[in-house]
Amino acid sequence: MKEKIRFLSVMKYAGAYVALEIGSGFATGQEILQFYTSYGVMSTGAALVSMVLFAWAGGSIMKLGHEAGAAGAEKPYQLLCGRVLGTFYEYFVLFYLFAVLAVMISGAGAAAQEYWGFSYYTGGLVMALLVFSAFAFGLEKLIDIGSYPVVPVLEWLLQDKSTKRNIIWATDTYEEFGEGFTDKVQMNASSLLRHPDLIRPRIQKSQEAQEQRTRKKAEVFTPAWLCNQMNNYCDDDWFGRTGMFNTENADHTWTVSEDKIEFPTGKCWQDYVDSRRLEITCGEAPYLVSRYDVSTGELIVPPIRRIGILDRKLRVVNENTDTYEEWLKWTIRAFEASYGYEYQGDNVLIARINLLLTFTDYYEERWERHPDDKLLQQMANKIVWNIWQMDGLKDTVPLGKPYEEFRQITLFDMFGDTQDDENEPEAVPCRIYNWRSKTSMKFMDLKEM
Repeated sequence: MKEKIRFLSVMKYAGAYVALEIGSGFATGQEILQFYTSYGVMSTGAALVSMVLFAWAGGSIMKLGHEAGAAGAEKPYQLLCGRVLGTFYEYFVLFYLFAVLAVMISGAGAAAQEYWGFSYYTGGLVMALLVFSAFAFGLEKLIDIGSYPVVPVLEWLLQDKSTKRNIIWATDTYEEFGEGFTDKVQMNASSLLRHPDLIRPRIQKSQEAQEQRTRKKAEVFTPAWLCNQMNNYCDDDWFGRTGMFNTENADHTWTVSEDKIEFPTGKCWQDYVDSRRLEITCGEAPYLVSRYDVSTGELIVPPIRRIGILDRKLRVVNENTDTYEEWLKWTIRAFEASYGYEYQGDNVLIARINLLLTFTDYYEERWERHPDDKLLQQMANKIVWNIWQMDGLKDTVPLGKPYEEFRQITLFDMFGDTQDDENEPEAVPCRIYNWRSKTSMKFMDLKEM
């Protein structure tokens, strides 16, 4: 599939390459002054040759990396230099970067002492803090509820269509933040925006929080390679042949099938887009959309490398539509045919945000502009209907955190005291929406059909 070349993307990668390659010698002019110009006018030719070699080497490496895709993402040195030499370079580069960092910090201390009269250790400490800050604040957030496009539709993303209120936390993970964050309380946009770093994917939670959620709620997220394998099984059955979207590799990567998707006799691309898929207990929805690998936090880019059910539908839409109106129509239908439910409120919100960000990723890649707020609200409404909060054992809206798996029997249990049960509000059956018939229905009724 031919991809559009975006000017801003070209400039971004060109800037990163220039920043990596020029080094301090070029930046200060000392390399040009002392090496090239010392040989007179003839050195101009050598400078031009160096420029051509820089451009050729950088372009060749980027082209090779793009063609290798997922296969070369984790082992770039082995791809370029072979297994033995590549493995050596992987470890050598780690040592080299550590040594460069030590030299840089030491140099900063010496410069501060020589030019400004500061203590050697003060200069080194300042540089170390700057490096750490650049690392800490330069990391891209996987989920950022305080930024576009989430903020304009956050109130929509918190809605529960079954109760006509907001989804509840349904977890005790955040109760230390106060009454507004306990398991039975509705999630509130203003409270969340006062704590914008509170909602994080599982991989960015503390190790203690991850272990606690696994122990209490059996929360274990599936790595992208396994999601891809299982989604491939479904597509192999639907298409009647293998390798439609990608080919799985032995090292848990995959190679994208770049040819246009061909459909079997009797089926068309519209049938595939409209085919309904449901991810049960979806967590952050890794089977539906794969913006990042939930087990590692690694972003999966560009979108053609993604392996989610909805990602595959959107690829098909991209390949088979020409106009904006047609693309938007079938993109919306792809979202309308993709469902998922989850118990815990934070995961429900993350899943919904992941679907919304997937929409904006594909929209911006195809049309090179942001969707307007009206379209974002339209998509948020569809996402909220299709990704809902539900107790999968009862097909009802959760009333609080998951039930205790083991509990000591008391005298009240033996004599049938049900006072606590009587005080519990009645659970509301979950409703889902049929976008073709434009009607809602109880999920439990759907299971009986």
